[in-house]
Amino acid sequence: MFTYAANKKTALKSFIEFSNGLTAHPKYPLEIFIETSNVCNLRCAMCGEFSALAKTKRDSSHRGFIPFSYIEALDEYLKYALIVHVFGFGETTIHPQFIDILKFLFQYEVYIDFFTNGTRLDDKLCRFLVENKIGKITVSTSFTNKEHYENMYIGASFEKVIRSLKTLSIYKKEFGSEFPVVEINSLAFTEHVNSLPGFVKLMASCGVNVIHLKSLTGYNDIPEIHNHIAVYRKSIEGKIIAEAKKIAIQNGITLATNTFETACHVSDEGDEDAVKRLVTNRIKVNRFPKENNENDNKAVPISDLKQIANTIIKQDMCLSETPLKILHPIPPGSIRDDASLFNHYKISKRMDAKESEYCMEPFKTVYVTTKGLIYPCCFGHNFKCMPFGTVGQKDDAVAWDTNPFRIVRNNILDNNYPFQYCGACLKVKSFPRNHFLPLKANLYGKWYEAKHQAPFEDILVASMRSMDTNSDIIKNFHPPETLKTIFDLENQMSLAKGICRNQSTGDCYFYKWPKILLLLKNIFSFENEHLWGRFKKSITINLQEPSGSSSVTLQTDLITDQNDVFEVLFTTCSAKGAHETKKKTILLQHGLNSLVFHLHQADLSKPIQIIPCLYAARINIRKLVIEKWSE
Repeated sequence: MFTYAANKKTALKSFIEFSNGLTAHPKYPLEIFIETSNVCNLRCAMCGEFSALAKTKRDSSHRGFIPFSYIEALDEYLKYALIVHVFGFGETTIHPQFIDILKFLFQYEVYIDFFTNGTRLDDKLCRFLVENKIGKITVSTSFTNKEHYENMYIGASFEKVIRSLKTLSIYKKEFGSEFPVVEINSLAFTEHVNSLPGFVKLMASCGVNVIHLKSLTGYNDIPEIHNHIAVYRKSIEGKIIAEAKKIAIQNGITLATNTFETACHVSDEGDEDAVKRLVTNRIKVNRFPKENNENDNKAVPISDLKQIANTIIKQDMCLSETPLKILHPIPPGSIRDDASLFNHYKISKRMDAKESEYCMEPFKTVYVTTKGLIYPCCFGHNFKCMPFGTVGQKDDAVAWDTNPFRIVRNNILDNNYPFQYCGACLKVKSFPRNHFLPLKANLYGKWYEAKHQAPFEDILVASMRSMDTNSDIIKNFHPPETLKTIFDLENQMSLAKGICRNQSTGDCYFYKWPKILLLLKNIFSFENEHLWGRFKKSITINLQEPSGSSSVTLQTDLITDQNDVFEVLFTTCSAKGAHETKKKTILLQHGLNSLVFHLHQADLSKPIQIIPCLYAARINIRKLVIEKWSE
């Protein structure tokens, strides 16, 4: 009955292996974004895509709905994915086959969620969504009153959206279902933040589960919005948020404000210039040309926005549309060397990054546009960027494993980013600070059991709770500085180099460290007693100080169990006369040179089988090496 549960578990295990530094990248994407629509029925004033305040009309030649056949072509991805986000840069519910798309996706046992403006959530659709236990619906709305809402969300009805939320709540109670989870995506307009406690009360009365307060991004060609961008000051907005959170707790809902507080925090609250600088940094340069505007330096009240928009539409109706060139992916096999791909994707070092700010999206996500183009995430998708592949063609079913994905992933591990994709996102820090996969896996397991009346796999989901953060995952791919010198990867570990290079495709893994760990872990196992014995004997002879002193000679007769050889090396290097880093390096260099020599000389009856135990490898290798040699 449950066709794809095993596939989902395989995909999760693959990401766990990657997160522990044991594989170059996960085998499968865990999340898929399907841009069902990139057209919208609203013209929200703050929207970079569809704003009625934009002075230049947007090109509509690329707008439309994704063909159903493109979604069918995602079969190989859907078998392994846990979560499918059925939305993109448009309103998903206006797709003429929206319900048919959802029905098709049901068979893959995926957790489905989507963003919507809520204007099309009529009684029939609300019932369908609850009856079929859609995972999550996020409704974009802000403000507590009709005037502010309808002047910002131009084309929407305040009463209709409130009614839609209440209808979902009614059907959830009728079916006794906690799904779909209903969340609110609200934006940090100054006026909205000031009335946040009242907004929480309103949403609680509509039966929502979670309210997100997100930082507001402005655009250079929509200056009327700039003065409405809220900042976070602990003594002002902090007090308002604290009051709103008390109300949320009283009503049993969650109010999440961390994104706003982090991105819009003003440390010096008395410095007006600091506030202005932060607001300026929240403004993106849109891809559309900016024209001179009488409202550039004027505070425009929200109540005037719709009227201004109507004037702009009348004035600009006859203007020609700005042409938009859509790039196409590099043909498979046409570029084989890394340098050419570097040029195509504009990869360069990120200089302003903090240690904790690494992006994991290309390691777990694919984004599919209405045109069938594949990108590494929803944040970096724009039409100036060359896609990584397409759907609907035979060779593109494995886009996840093609060079573009590999090159970008490998470079992110070294803090290099393709700035054509990531530049704007990095500037305003809108990328996720964490992969949140433990939370998402737990959510999937909970939904799976509710949907299919069968548990997913508690042990697997539980094992993800201690999964590393983005920063820790990155560290797993980089040896400590001391060991970088010891191993001298390019010149000394020739065997490891061979393992890390695919000679048939020319693909070269940039990061050999995980492969070396796997190799050493396998060699240091009693499962290969012949090689183990030869190494112990050889290292006894070779691991000593250059002077020939026997004071630190390894005592092999003390090795009576499966202790990792690294433990013995550390003990030896702590012996009298070998405390200095230089001597430690020389000692270990002797041992590792001997290891490499005997690996080449060993007469193995069969290839070394690298079957890592995820947590044993982490305990026996990563702990001993990184913790003891990181000082």
